[in-house]
Amino acid sequence: MLNRFSCSAFYVSRVRRIFPALAVMCIACALWGWYFVLPRDYLANTRHKLEALLFVSNTAFSGELGYFDVASSTKPLLHTWSLSVEGQFYLFLPLLLVAIWRFNYKHSTTITLLVFLASLAWCLFYSQIDAGGAFYQLTTRAWEFLAGSLLALFAIKKPNALFSNIGRLV
Repeated sequence: MLNRFSCSAFYVSRVRRIFPALAVMCIACALWGWYFVLPRDYLANTRHKLEALLFVSNTAFSGELGYFDVASSTKPLLHTWSLSVEGQFYLFLPLLLVAIWRFNYKHSTTITLLVFLASLAWCLFYSQIDAGGAFYQLTTRAWEFLAGSLLALFAIKKPNALFSNIGRLV
């Protein structure tokens, strides 16, 4: 299966899935803001739109945490942090998996599991130090995506084993 994998085709499919709705939402926010938002806030929201379209709004919003920050209800694009984490994950995961697959196919699941555990451990540790910052970062969220990646790798290596016992569990 991975012998037919193309990083560029993968990236194009992710952009086709995510970008159109994100662009429409950013345009709608720009039009709405033009009439209903003060100029200073409109400028900040314009920056948020650009960050969202570049899939870096998670790092931007993590830098806006603090006592004097504006309320989250005044940030119409705040929810794009999760799209940014997803976009960043989709940028790095294929490269990681292709490298693992090419150099050490036999240990691809083990290496992915180690990255999963490292991300989970970092999440647990960093959340105690800076819960707000940890909330927005790819490094503390990658384990969530990697859980699905591990299931997919397991399904590739043992296609029938993953779901063979489900009938007995129900």
